[in-house]
Amino acid sequence: MPVTDPHRMQRLKNIFASTSPVYSIFMNTGCAFSCEIFANAGLHIIAIDCQHGLFTEDTAIDALHAIQSADAVPIARCRWNDPAHIMRLLDFGAMGIICPMINTAKHAQQFVDACRYSPRGNRSFGPIRASVVYGAEYYKMANNSVRTIAMIETKQALSNLDEILNITELDGIFVGPNDLSIDLGHPPLLDKDHPEFDKIITHIADKANAKGKVTAIFVGDRQGAKKRIEQGYNFIIVSNDATVLKQQAAKMAADMNNLSG
Repeated sequence: MPVTDPHRMQRLKNIFASTSPVYSIFMNTGCAFSCEIFANAGLHIIAIDCQHGLFTEDTAIDALHAIQSADAVPIARCRWNDPAHIMRLLDFGAMGIICPMINTAKHAQQFVDACRYSPRGNRSFGPIRASVVYGAEYYKMANNSVRTIAMIETKQALSNLDEILNITELDGIFVGPNDLSIDLGHPPLLDKDHPEFDKIITHIADKANAKGKVTAIFVGDRQGAKKRIEQGYNFIIVSNDATVLKQQAAKMAADMNNLSG
């Protein structure tokens, strides 16, 4: 596939249009080689995590390049609802942005405005790397190709869910189950069975699906993914590269110690 192929811009939009669940992982180690490994493993989308991960702007560019060298679509979780940071990630070549702590419709509007060129937003023009990767048609296609996903992870966001979902340029929501459960007065629940919390999780998916939005959520493993898909979610981010590496390192060490024992 040519490096400057504008059809690459449509891939994320097309992936989300599928009726099948879509899978990704958060890249937290800040390592481009780790991104390349996971991008070649068969996942649809690779998400670099600039909020909790170890990425700087320099390593984010390296990570996006590594992901795009494989058959995967790069997206990024921005560090905060910071228009300057969001615009830079898009200029670097991210095809979607996950924005943390969207608690109100005003927050959501500020977020999506940073992702859309005028008249649909206020994104500043300067796709320094994106235009190289996606070609001269980038500007014409960006507003309809870049995906905007707002994180719903607080009690306030839950109370404002309808207003947030009514933001026209918002393509989807992403539930942060640990932050949401903590803000609702529980310990971090992630994939745990909890009837009250599960009802809330399903309610969010039902509302977003009714609006035709992407419904995303973070899970810890395959069983967690299965549960959330059954609750109505269609974009599943499973674990992160640091956790996978720790788990596999511990397993290898245990296997070797048992061998020598």
